[in-house]
Amino acid sequence: MSEEVVLRKSDGLFYCPRCTVHYVNERAFRAHCKTKHGLKVTLFKKKSIEEKKAKARQRKQQRKATREALQAMAGKTFRLKQRALFTFAVARVRGAYQAANPIVKIDDSTVPGAGRGLFANVDLSAGDVCTVYDGEKVYEEPTDHEYACQLGVVTTKSWLMDLKDPVAGRGLGSFVNRETRGRSGCLKNCQLMRSGNAICIKILKSVKAGKELFAAYGRGYRL
Repeated sequence: MSEEVVLRKSDGLFYCPRCTVHYVNERAFRAHCKTKHGLKVTLFKKKSIEEKKAKARQRKQQRKATREALQAMAGKTFRLKQRALFTFAVARVRGAYQAANPIVKIDDSTVPGAGRGLFANVDLSAGDVCTVYDGEKVYEEPTDHEYACQLGVVTTKSWLMDLKDPVAGRGLGSFVNRETRGRSGCLKNCQLMRSGNAICIKILKSVKAGKELFAAYGRGYRL
């Protein structure tokens, strides 16, 4: 079966390309061409000037609507819903060693020769309290001030000695290494702060998961 394109004439009629028969009805015209001549026709109606103008107006309106929608979207500030900051209570649980859903973790420090360090296990924001500085409380001034915090919580002077090894359920603040000035990625991003009678680690600026935490320590850090 051959195929042919047939254009509707200006009088609104379809004329058979094989004979002089013409039709107004498209279905009847197709049937005639198929049964009488074995011809499959594709009908094409030439649009009037009015129809072309109407179509152009429609396209213009669609473009305008799309442009306005894009401008409206560009003018909005999309913000991801921010989670609440981690508090001391959260840090006590999720910042502990072997926590079920840990905020921080221990790993080899990125500073050569520094041993172990403390790393963010999730993205941390400024203001987050990520872990607690647990250790052994002593009342005699230690000889090694590098690994002790002096507490001013009570009248009697006391010191908090660093944990040498992590203990299940205890905070990991003592594994935060000192910042290394002049070394990229090793500057202070957290600090020690007091929360009641305890010491915790508070984030100073955004820290991505997997990044190491660093703080600035003085000789025998005093709180």
